[in-house]
Amino acid sequence: MGAKKLILMSGKFILDTNIVIAIFGGETSIKEHLSKADEVFIFSTVIGELFFGAFKKDPVH
Repeated sequence: MGAKKLILMSGKFILDTNIVIAIFGGETSIKEHLSKADEVFIFSTVIGELFFGAFKKDPVH
């Protein structure tokens, strides 16, 4: 996994689910690329996948 999965469109980034999860996991190379972006986008389907995954996990005790 890494920043190579980012889609660059003239200073704009579209993030997929794996990239967002990597960011939450502290992947520094992605953060470096994002710091150079003019705009960052996340599709609504990615947000849905994140919610689904979060609620599917076993609760933390």
